[in-house]
Amino acid sequence: VQAAGLDLAARFDGEKLRLDRLAVRLPPPVASGGAPPLVQATATAERRAGRWQIAATAELDQANVLDAAQYWPPGLVDGSAREWVLENITSGVLRQGRWQATASLPESLDAFEVTGLSGKARFENGAVHWLRPVPPIIGVSGEADFQLREIVVHGRGGQQLGADGMPSGLAVPDGTVRLYNFHIRPGNIALRGRMTGPLTEAVALLRHPRLKLFEKRPLELRPAAGQVDGTLTIGFPLWNDLSMDQLQVRGTTKVTGGRLLGALAGQDLDRADVDLVVGTEGLKAQGQAVFLAAPVRLATEMDFRGGPPAQVLERASLVGRLDTASLAAFGLDAGPALSGRVGVEARLEKRRDGAAEVRVKTDLREAGFGGAGLGWEKPPGTPGSAEGILRLQGETLRAADGLRLDAPGLSLRGAARFGADGQLTAAEITEGRFAEGRFAGSLAPPEQAGGPWRVALQGPALDLGPLLEETARRAREAAPDARQPALATSLRFDRLLLGPGRDLYGVAGTAETDADGLLRQAELQGQTGAGGQGDFSLRLQPAGAARQLILRAADAGGLLGAFDITRAIGGGRLAVDARYAETRLGAPLTGTAELEDFVLRDAPAAAKLLQVASVYGIPEALATGRGLGFNKLIAPFALTPEALRLEEVRAFSTSLGFTAQGTIWRKQQRLDLEGTIVPSYLLNSLLGHVPVLGKLFSPEKGGGVFAATWRLQGPTADPAVSVNPLAALTPGALRGLFKLGP
Repeated sequence: VQAAGLDLAARFDGEKLRLDRLAVRLPPPVASGGAPPLVQATATAERRAGRWQIAATAELDQANVLDAAQYWPPGLVDGSAREWVLENITSGVLRQGRWQATASLPESLDAFEVTGLSGKARFENGAVHWLRPVPPIIGVSGEADFQLREIVVHGRGGQQLGADGMPSGLAVPDGTVRLYNFHIRPGNIALRGRMTGPLTEAVALLRHPRLKLFEKRPLELRPAAGQVDGTLTIGFPLWNDLSMDQLQVRGTTKVTGGRLLGALAGQDLDRADVDLVVGTEGLKAQGQAVFLAAPVRLATEMDFRGGPPAQVLERASLVGRLDTASLAAFGLDAGPALSGRVGVEARLEKRRDGAAEVRVKTDLREAGFGGAGLGWEKPPGTPGSAEGILRLQGETLRAADGLRLDAPGLSLRGAARFGADGQLTAAEITEGRFAEGRFAGSLAPPEQAGGPWRVALQGPALDLGPLLEETARRAREAAPDARQPALATSLRFDRLLLGPGRDLYGVAGTAETDADGLLRQAELQGQTGAGGQGDFSLRLQPAGAARQLILRAADAGGLLGAFDITRAIGGGRLAVDARYAETRLGAPLTGTAELEDFVLRDAPAAAKLLQVASVYGIPEALATGRGLGFNKLIAPFALTPEALRLEEVRAFSTSLGFTAQGTIWRKQQRLDLEGTIVPSYLLNSLLGHVPVLGKLFSPEKGGGVFAATWRLQGPTADPAVSVNPLAALTPGALRGLFKLGP
């Protein structure tokens, strides 16, 4: 027996066999070629109720894992556990193994049933293929626990091999392999391993096709730096050919110091600290990172399961405070209109049918915001917010709903629609407030290349006061006008606010401007009084290569006051006929303005002139507000952005007549005017008192003609006045002076 490799001591009394000692020198190993391991065992066999009941203990040491198939008899463990262990644990040494087993067999000894099994063993320097063809984990040490229907291997100190067969940077500090359900073919396996190391290699491992994690949804992630510390668990039945539904994979990890290239709107994420959970059913991640130099909070959730077309496949969110350059990376470039930092909360949902929506909320408190040329701005530190829902099909923007902007003096509500190419097709303002105005409107892009944008505004009131003030300021400062799109605008408002106390009513009109801001044609009509009084109309229309301007107003004073041209005119009927000879910005406007039956009042320069001319009574009428009535004023003019040039201006009334010519410099607010003044008091008294000769000038007693020349020079608010009262004219000359006819 010793020569055969056995050393045993046993006792048998016919009913009970006791094996006190059994030492077996196993056959030389074929796979490893090393020394054969030694098995020592004790056992008892007792016949009860016609069956042999066996209890045994065995110890094994210094066994090479490669030889396990030779020494592990088939049938000792049910199911496919033996096959999986032999195939996937490919190296290592088994030490200090000890097992207890019970079995039962009939007296005929033609069947054998293992009824119980338990045991433990240590192993060193093992290699585990945890899911072929994924590269194995090497250098694993640990313990194995054996039960009749379960084997649990606890490992530590391993290292994951890379795709090139070389050790990667991923360490496996600890892990578990659990084989169970041996009584249910084919049995099951559960793998769990903790992994630490570079983010780049962890992502490459998760992308392995065998894991099937991103078989339906590719993982669009390009890590460049960072570390992971996480756990990967895998479960599946021990079939040779697994479907995706049978494979259960779940990974949980903590990413620190990550750098992800192009992760958000084509921009990188830096210093990412993220908690990640990924499995066969989906992915969840949340954490914080630095995006375009701004700290942000991020979260994302993906669903890998099947479902209907409306199923939400992805949810993502971003919360942070971004500067305007960061917003431009999202396609939200407001240009110079927006400055400072903006609080942003964006939430994305993508559906299986390709539809997606992004809900965006912004806090503009720290931002400065102003409409270019509108004369309005929101300084930093004042409340402000904006929000909207962007709807996409694939990557193409198709609509923007629930648009809202709120700031002091400005409020907008609206929506927008986009074509299949993502270009704007229509926008709507359902409710708007600007300054004191309330309005609604629409915006549509050009119908053809080079055409105008179409803008329609209507409502109770439109406040143009801030816009007109800004336009005047830019004109005074000679600020260049920004190039803008061509516009075709239509307006219809109950009230048009042009400034404090400067309102127009029942205003309707259209206008067309080109990309240079040149007004090509326009029509405007309305009233200067709230009760429908004071009709006015303006028409600018093409006339060959020129443009013709026609203006009519039943209340000239009201219209001129509303446009802040002058408040010195009361009442009167105004008619302006003029032409732009050229179609360019700054082209001179030449024509004639006629004003009938008006009152001149509260005109300091005119009062000063008349006082210097010693026209008594009239200056007092101007100063006290009673006003000085005129029958008619005729003013040929040439208007440019720099100056207003007057030629042969003439006006007359029963008490006064005058002529004027010269230039008013608009930007410098200076004037240089001269003319003739003819007060009828002197006309009817001065020369009429001359004996004998007086009757030559006037048939009535005291009649006569006298005219004085005058000149105004200097600032428009307080010009210098000079008068020469020695210039005399004949009655015929007077008629020619005012072109009164016979």
